Order: sequence, then structure tokens, then C-alpha cells
Amino acid sequence: MNGNTDVDGQVLLSEHVYHVCLAHALITEREEVMGLLLGDVHQSQVRIWSSISLRRSDKRPDRVEIAPEQLVEAVEYAEKLSQVMKRTCRVVGWYHSHPHITCFPSHVDLRTQLQYQSMDLDFVGLIFGVFNYGNFGSTHHDLIAFRALETPKEIQQRNLQVEVVPLCELLSEDEETAAVQCPDFGGAYGQQALCS
Repeated sequence: MNGNTDVDGQVLLSEHVYHVCLAHALITEREEVMGLLLGDVHQSQVRIWSSISLRRSDKRPDRVEIAPEQLVEAVEYAEKLSQVMKRTCRVVGWYHSHPHITCFPSHVDLRTQLQYQSMDLDFVGLIFGVFNYGNFGSTHHDLIAFRALETPKEIQQRNLQVEVVPLCELLSEDEETAAVQCPDFGGAYGQQALCS
């Protein structure tokens, strides 16, 4: 597997979703966590304004797996958001954490990403590298967005530029007002994560 430094698109991530996903990643340093990302796609730009944190089903601490019923529930929730907001909303990607290791995707991550892309070419993966220590004991967290590209010899990582933006850059005021009426909009653990 090669890490490719070319940038193949852009992800605009709501600052609320960023904070919810990062908080989820920081829940444990002993195993990876995961979730799904909701939003829309316009040309080469993936816009994410909601997330769903998922329960782990794989017993191995360095593996995450999204159960089919979890994906179905996320699609149903995206359809509900679409109706409420009167704007297309769909599952546009997944995220997971890499505690104590680099945020670059493993060969398993790239294969998983490629499987999702076989259903939706625009699907993106986000990895939150957490619990990484720098000089003098400082901690830093990293974020990468990627897609996978299959070549005859290997699966390659294709990076996307990530920008964390205010929700008002992704949704109109009316869409935001309608969306916050949905339980758990923005991503949460049983509570509303978005404060308007």
C-alpha cells in the first residue's frame, strides 16, 4: 500500500460533527471506535453535517466493523433528515479512530473503504489519530480523509483535503432550524449535540 499525497477532492466537516467524532475517538485508548457520516456531495466536495456513533461489533481492539443493520438505520435517518430539511441528505462516509498509532489507513481500512466505494464512488473515510504523544509529553490528534484506489498491484490511499467549518457554511438558516428538531442531529450519544 502506498500513501498518496495527491489530493483528490475536499471534505467540509461541520465543526460540531468534528467535535462529536473526536470526543467519541477519545472515549477509549484501548480500542478503535467508529461511526457513519451524513451530508451530501457536490462535484468533488463532500459536505458533512451529521454523524452517528456506532457500537462496536468486532471483538478485536484494532478492527471496526459496521453491521448491515447499522447502515440501514443510518440510511433511514438520512432519509428522515432529507424530509425535515427539504434537502438531500445521505450517508456519505464513515469514521474511525486509531489510538496510539498514525492516522494513515491500514491495508484493512483501504479494503473496507474500497468495499463502500463499490456501492457509492463518493463515499469517504475519516480517521482520527488520537492519544499520540509528542515532545515533553504533549498530546496531539490528527485527522485524515481518504478514498481507496485499486490498481493491478495494490490498493492505494487517495487523500482528500479536510476543512472544519461552521454549520452555517453547509446549511441555510432554514435547513439548520429544521434539522435541529431531529433527535441527535449533528451526532451525539443520546442527546442533541448541536446548540443553535
